Amino acid sequence: MARHDCFSHSGRDGSRVSDRVTAQGYAWEAVGENIGGGDTSADAVITGWLASPGHCRNIMSPAFAEVALACVQRPGTQWGRYWTLVLARRKA
Repeated sequence: MARHDCFSHSGRDGSRVSDRVTAQGYAWEAVGENIGGGDTSADAVITGWLASPGHCRNIMSPAFAEVALACVQRPGTQWGRYWTLVLARRKA
């Protein structure tokens, strides 16, 4: 998102989080994603997600057992910082 100054759950190639996670070799039975922009700390972005019903549902969902959080900073873009939280559960 930061490289192309976009903010979307869909990749420029039309990929979804499930496609991107599968491409990394992770065999999942449940997968979800939260994205955020502009927040300057992990505390701030998590606080915002917890205040948002849909994002909070993802974080609190018992369907997910593992998470990955990434932040990329790119000055000169709309958001400056781009956050992605991927939530998943491996296939049993």
